[in-house]
Amino acid sequence: MRATHPVPCRKWFLLVPSASFRIQKLRLISKLPRLQFLDMEKVKVSDPMRLFTFVVSTIFIAIGVSAIASGNSDGWLIAGFFGLCLLVAIFEPWFSKPWATCEYRLVMTNDEIACEHPRRQRESIRWEDVNRIWYVTTSDGQRLPDEWLLLEGEHGGCSFPTEAIGFRGIWDELKERFAGFDYEPIIRGGTNDAKHLCWERQQ
Repeated sequence: MRATHPVPCRKWFLLVPSASFRIQKLRLISKLPRLQFLDMEKVKVSDPMRLFTFVVSTIFIAIGVSAIASGNSDGWLIAGFFGLCLLVAIFEPWFSKPWATCEYRLVMTNDEIACEHPRRQRESIRWEDVNRIWYVTTSDGQRLPDEWLLLEGEHGGCSFPTEAIGFRGIWDELKERFAGFDYEPIIRGGTNDAKHLCWERQQ
């Protein structure tokens, strides 16, 4: 885990694509794909409740300013209160959520590794089928997991965030099963959209 940008795990209502879909996108383009379940810009007002707060606050700020211009002192209270609400709506994506818990769970057996999530199809791959291991970072930050490991096989794969429950157990497996694994990208971390090949099976 990188120390420079810890991220609480939040997943909203979106359907998460399967590992094979993400792997296909990784193969097709050299630039890191905007994965569907990570595709939320902080600056975009895409959350319905946040959008509602944004619109209503703007309206009442205008009402407050109009009241102030008319000489009504209550306008200051109205404009001030809803101005604060507007600031919260704008900067809420950057607020830390220390109470948020990660719902991704990593399950490892002698035969396979799997990642489970209440709102995502279970992903798994047999250890012997892993051909490449990627370390993926995104610029989503704060609201969504932005550090991932992707174990890719010929016909599927398994992806999971580094804050997934049970992730600590992966280190022993990497050391035992994947000789020559490159830990340097994980140590460096990152806050940009990037993918790093940490291990590839020799042909």
